[in-house]
Amino acid sequence: MKGIDKLAAKVNHADKVIVISYGVFMQGQSVNTFDRWGAEFISWLSKQKHYKEYKIVINQSSEPLSNAGMPSIANKYIQSYKWVSETLKGFDVYLITDSYGDEFDNWIREQFGWKHLTYRFHFDTTNCLQNYINRKINQPNGFERDIFTCNGNMSAKHRILVKNLWTEMNFWEKSYWSFNESSNFGDGFLDVRLDLFGIWNLAADKLEKCFLHLITETVSDNFYTGTKIRMDFMSKMGRALSFPRPFIAYGNMGLLKRLKELGFQTFDKWWDESYDDIEDYGERILKIKTLILELNKKTQEEKLLMWNEMYEVFQHNVNLLKNISYNEKRKVDLEIPNFFNNFKYETLEYMHMDEFNIGNLCVFYDKKFDGGGTTFGYNAITKPDILERIKDSGKVLEICSGPGFIGYTLLKRNKASKLILSDINLDVASFIQKTNQYNKFANVQYIHSDCFDSIDKVHKFDTIVSNPPHFKTERPGGYRSDEEQLISLDLDMAFHKKFFEQVGDYLNPGGKIVLIENCDGVTEDDIRMLSNSKFGVEVVDYNSYGWEGKSTFYTIILYLL
Repeated sequence: MKGIDKLAAKVNHADKVIVISYGVFMQGQSVNTFDRWGAEFISWLSKQKHYKEYKIVINQSSEPLSNAGMPSIANKYIQSYKWVSETLKGFDVYLITDSYGDEFDNWIREQFGWKHLTYRFHFDTTNCLQNYINRKINQPNGFERDIFTCNGNMSAKHRILVKNLWTEMNFWEKSYWSFNESSNFGDGFLDVRLDLFGIWNLAADKLEKCFLHLITETVSDNFYTGTKIRMDFMSKMGRALSFPRPFIAYGNMGLLKRLKELGFQTFDKWWDESYDDIEDYGERILKIKTLILELNKKTQEEKLLMWNEMYEVFQHNVNLLKNISYNEKRKVDLEIPNFFNNFKYETLEYMHMDEFNIGNLCVFYDKKFDGGGTTFGYNAITKPDILERIKDSGKVLEICSGPGFIGYTLLKRNKASKLILSDINLDVASFIQKTNQYNKFANVQYIHSDCFDSIDKVHKFDTIVSNPPHFKTERPGGYRSDEEQLISLDLDMAFHKKFFEQVGDYLNPGGKIVLIENCDGVTEDDIRMLSNSKFGVEVVDYNSYGWEGKSTFYTIILYLL
């Protein structure tokens, strides 16, 4: 289950700039925002004539512009951008990435017709490295461990080899290491591992105790997708250049060469860096293994001597990194005024759909239509002793469905071969349509209806399920919206009375009613009274169903006598 609250884009009307995050364009098996709503958003934007005069900025900084197949099967940005370039034809579009150089700029222009600007987010000493780069580092008296490595996504093919290397070299006790969800950095580190920079302020204590930093860059792709343009380095390199420790860089071929082209210094004066020229990442790690084992033979005195000799390299790299960061930001700011002043941006008026995931089934919705279906409703209907009482592959009606959280859950659990969703609020129809389109459902139908009023009696159901309005009296202080009132209030149980008057006409023989109710509203006794000897009660289950508030709920299953 996941709800996505992130803004699709930010707009600065004063400077006529729209900034769109790369997260809008992700597509793959694990993450697919582009197909879910990103393409829909871009299509909507392309039709807004009043934005034609705006600069459209796609901010790709900190994410690799390649398929990066192993690191993330969601990173098919090139595939997304080909469609976007056609859709936004006629707009003034900029792409901002970590990459640098005329060759790359020309490629982007040729492929998409866009202008390119370089902004290495992880070099930004103001936003990203401020605490880390300003740490007071004393001259070491010795080194507690030989090597330090800190890895993120361990599905990356080259990072898997690094982890295997630690076992081959028996380096688990000789180093400080972190491999995504396992680490010997100490308590608290893994709690902040998703904070890209918070983790490095903690990790610096361990890095300072090591002689050597093994960088595992974001990708091991050697070239940008479909080109012979060499990949640039990514996030890990900025942090390595900021810290006074020598490094071995394992990512794409030619990474060190690229650093030198920018004016940085590496450590070929002290050891062989020819691993940087090896195209195959598997062969490259074998060369790196040999180098690490050679350095491991050095005495403390030899390592301290090398560190002292390298001190000018450390200082040079930090100063150059600061200059590059300043110049890149200055160029971006000249083209895109106030790009770095996010507080000045406002949300676009695009209605973004939230997502509720039931395994790989994605239900689209707006929070205002969620009457508890994503929380206690879902937890109640999936409780084993409730679920097992519902017929498999039956015909199911969810009434007061909203976006259909409970109905789609039963569909996912093979309880529905045909699903009808019905609600009095016509505004939920577009969300149900989007859910059906995205999941390619041909067996789900929406009927706009007040109770059963618009549902033809030719429909007969094996299961009729509902999380209906619960409360019999008005809420003191009123309601924040019409949607909240529709979801909450069943004044004098008008809906429940109407429901029980009509529901018998819509049940197949052996059919069941499943109601999820709030104990503070319509009670079990109320339900028994309304069923009026036409229905028997199979089970009543009282539970909070994971609800964090004070309310307790119950699920009641009834059958036609």
